[in-house]
Amino acid sequence: MFYRTLLFAVLIQAVMRASSELCPHDLSRDFYGYYDDDEKMCVSLHEIEYTDFTSSYTAAMHKCYMAVYGNVKGFLGNDSTYGLTKHMIKKLQSYSGMHLLNGMRIARKLLIYSDYKVFNVVGRFTNGTDILIPVRRTGSETFAVKDYFLGIDEEQVSLRLYKRVNEYPYCMKTEITHLGLGNSYMRPCDIIKADLVICEVEPLIHCTPVTDKNNSLVKKCECSKEYAGRFCEQRIDYASHFDFVTPMIYSAAVGSAVAILVFCGFFIFKQYKKWIQQRQALKTKNKMKQAAKMPTPVVVAPFYVRRRDKRASAFKKA
Repeated sequence: MFYRTLLFAVLIQAVMRASSELCPHDLSRDFYGYYDDDEKMCVSLHEIEYTDFTSSYTAAMHKCYMAVYGNVKGFLGNDSTYGLTKHMIKKLQSYSGMHLLNGMRIARKLLIYSDYKVFNVVGRFTNGTDILIPVRRTGSETFAVKDYFLGIDEEQVSLRLYKRVNEYPYCMKTEITHLGLGNSYMRPCDIIKADLVICEVEPLIHCTPVTDKNNSLVKKCECSKEYAGRFCEQRIDYASHFDFVTPMIYSAAVGSAVAILVFCGFFIFKQYKKWIQQRQALKTKNKMKQAAKMPTPVVVAPFYVRRRDKRASAFKKA
């Protein structure tokens, strides 16, 4: 009976592992993580390091990129879990007294001029997704926000969204208690301080896990032919084996280059021919100028002097 139960448990684990996508935490024991089947994303928990950064938000973005090549996860919800899974909340309980950074920022406020009692704020996630958060004015300087800022004191919302609008964007952090998540706080993103961050990244669909030859406890990615990197996240070859587009593009590029060369050669030839003609015309013009400067030749008609005949002169004397 014991062996049947053990075999059944092993089969269940194998089926669960086979049905799950490969994630960075499957290859590393340095951090905790899981695959979120609802969002189709790999989720992992990390401590924020302030080596070269003073802002928790900037340091968290750098940490997520270096650890899993992902983004900071933003979490919202209308219950005590803030939209996070129960096993993540249970894991967070071991970090009681620390603060968890939220990946959603309050980017700016949008006024609705038709009703001064209602306005929206733009919530922006690190992946670039924006959401509109409705805010309702309940008093002279107090506001109510539904679902999005649970755990944040109403006075904080009033001060941050109404009086200090020049401090956008705002970041949020949530206090961790031994019971789970506690109160949340809003601060300008350039001065907020937090200890932990949740990262998310798409499954590693181009990675085949293999055991490291030097250390049997370490697994690494064996990438497909067209990908490289630690998690095979870098595309290095965009041409497939049956790619008809690339030769066409190459032929078009070569044809264009030949056409440009022919055009340039023809243009140079025309310019050279025109230069030769201008040079010949200039030479002719210079010759004419030189000829005009020379003196006009004087033509003298021949002058004949008749000689006297001695005989004739003798007869005349006689």
